[in-house]
Amino acid sequence: MRTDSFISMFERHGIQKIKIPIIQRDYAQGRPDDVAKRIRKNFLGVLHRALTGGDPVSLDFVYGEIALGVMTPLDGQQRLTTLFLLHWYIVARAGVQGGDSEVLGRFTYETRYSARLFCEKIVAQRPTFPIAHLSEWIRDQSWFFGAWRHDPTIQSMLVVLDDIHDLFRSSDCVAAWERLVDRDGPAVVFHVLSINDMGLTDELYLKMNSRGQPLTKFEYFKANFEKTIREASPDQYREFSHKIDNAWADLLWPLRGGDDVIDDEFMRYFRFVTDVLAYRSRMNVSAEALDKDIDDGAALVYGANNPNWEANQRFLFDAFDGWIGISIPQFFGSMFTEQGWKPGAVAIYDSVNLFDACCRDYGKMEGRNRKFSLPRALMLFAALMHRISDTENFSRRVRTVRNLVFGSENEIRLENFPTLLADTSDIVEKGGLATVAGYNGKQVEEERNKAAFLKEHPELEEALFRLEDHPLNRGSVAAFELDAATFARRAAAFLEVFSEEGFVPLLEISAALLACGDYSQRKRTNRYQFGSAMRKDVWRQLLTGTPSSDFSNTSGALMRMLDAIGGTAAAPVQTRLRDVVDAYLAAQVRACLYDWRYYLVRYDEMRVGDSGLYVGPENEGKGFDLCMMIKQQMNSNYRDPYLYAVFTRSGAVANVDLEDPWYTGYQTEERWLTLSRSGARLRCRPEGFVLNPPQDGAYRDAFAEVVKNQNIDAGLTLRIQQVSKDSVLYDTQDRVQIGAALVRDLVAMKPG
Repeated sequence: MRTDSFISMFERHGIQKIKIPIIQRDYAQGRPDDVAKRIRKNFLGVLHRALTGGDPVSLDFVYGEIALGVMTPLDGQQRLTTLFLLHWYIVARAGVQGGDSEVLGRFTYETRYSARLFCEKIVAQRPTFPIAHLSEWIRDQSWFFGAWRHDPTIQSMLVVLDDIHDLFRSSDCVAAWERLVDRDGPAVVFHVLSINDMGLTDELYLKMNSRGQPLTKFEYFKANFEKTIREASPDQYREFSHKIDNAWADLLWPLRGGDDVIDDEFMRYFRFVTDVLAYRSRMNVSAEALDKDIDDGAALVYGANNPNWEANQRFLFDAFDGWIGISIPQFFGSMFTEQGWKPGAVAIYDSVNLFDACCRDYGKMEGRNRKFSLPRALMLFAALMHRISDTENFSRRVRTVRNLVFGSENEIRLENFPTLLADTSDIVEKGGLATVAGYNGKQVEEERNKAAFLKEHPELEEALFRLEDHPLNRGSVAAFELDAATFARRAAAFLEVFSEEGFVPLLEISAALLACGDYSQRKRTNRYQFGSAMRKDVWRQLLTGTPSSDFSNTSGALMRMLDAIGGTAAAPVQTRLRDVVDAYLAAQVRACLYDWRYYLVRYDEMRVGDSGLYVGPENEGKGFDLCMMIKQQMNSNYRDPYLYAVFTRSGAVANVDLEDPWYTGYQTEERWLTLSRSGARLRCRPEGFVLNPPQDGAYRDAFAEVVKNQNIDAGLTLRIQQVSKDSVLYDTQDRVQIGAALVRDLVAMKPG
């Protein structure tokens, strides 16, 4: 089919006038939104290159009715308007008079009178250059109506004229005009399709692909990306064009939204694949960059200027083709579980259909967090590599990936993604860990140890995998000893204590575990992490977090507890836990040795801090001066566990007998238990309880009587008898009981 230029179309088709019809939308290429800016920049750039020495450019088809010498465009209004403005500008800059320039007067708008009149006025003008801002010059003319400043089509034309002026300001416009009007080889051409056997009706207009509506972002992307593919490889362009409208559309159709289109779903998965390629090749193209300008970003990854364009395009095609011919929900349902162990599957603690989740959520944000997280992106990438490469033993290899992903919270960051993707690919395709460099080193070492353990003891695979899939472990068994003689029994006991299906008695577990040893992990010089009676996530951090120097304490106490309760499996879990606690407490009572551990085990209220974190004096270890944290910061409310136990065991009523003992501020600040009526106070110190007299003088005599009866010394200190053993300070009397009795006496005081 023969092509035409803007000039020759009038000659060849007998066109005397081009009228943009009323049913067409406003001229939109000059709009200020990001989509229009990108389209305008790309389109004008193509035209500029064609007119300043580059290859000629084809603008595809222009559809319209030609009747009685008048062409009414149905599709091509935007391109024709831009060409009209470009020709007017080149004519003005080149000083062309008459001849081919006369066709400019044959272009008009019927959309509104103002646009038609504006076109007539500028055709009659020949600005004198140089001009700084062409739109300002036009607005300053006497024929420019003030109301035109609010006409969207005219304002768009002015924006485009300014952009044309900026591009061609230093160009040879005489040569550009010659290239435009060249009859043998014009620089800008298109195909004119005349529909002479049909009248212009709304029905016909709708049949022409609803061109009266703005094109979607996806339609713009598709057109630009097809060009990127075509410039690199005509063969792959034909493959892409066929698949995106057929096999890939069928693939994504089940994921369509309520609008019955799959544009967004395609773009999210496309961005995932493009991000993978960009990070693997260490290009500076991220999802954020694609959000800003997806056409430019995609061209950098897949365009002919990228030395890896062929491999990148092939990977993109394979990334879609890899899901064709299978039930995607069934595939992910067989490979993964949301929770719990299933033969051949791996728990990932979230919806298992990663392909579906990616198509719906990739690139979305919830606050500051990615809705489709980086760990899930790595898991989907592992599944994709398996589909592309048809790897062996995928269920075992993806388990290793899962373990590393959930064990590398600090390492999974965008700056590490190139290495993490390489590691994941190596594990899925080769099955080894020798080259892994991006994931957490501790977790990598654990994976090597587990692999060696199972090689020697394959019969323990199910026990290990069940333990790994538990939501508190999520792939890590750092707290367990890989001892073949005890592993299965201890694993079974753990799964029973930390049940995935029923109630988990965290308060009792925290007591039994502490009865088996100081399992805490030291976070800083005076911060100690224990389990929480309220939050399972604290236990996950405790059991799997990066070990500090005393992480072995956690493991040792856990193994002793599991051994203790595993020997009496017939009894309920809570009964067995209580038996462990009772045995420990009985031994301490017989020896009259009451240290901090005894008190935390003995009194449940001393373990109710949500965070499981305790703060003690700097460099003094745990003892009788502790803060039981609800949150992590000292500027939040917290409890003094000893005073709280004294308060609860005294039977006093909060805010009636005693002020509810909440505290805030640094650990070194004094913490007092205050009586509501008398104002007397007491605080817990390593040596015992220190008192302050009542603020109300009416209670002075009654307070003196309490001091006398309780054998409180002149310094108002109720001293607890103590002994030191193996550098540990023990009370020989239960200070909580003594303190509770003291509080009861103080509450009972009557004013004189």
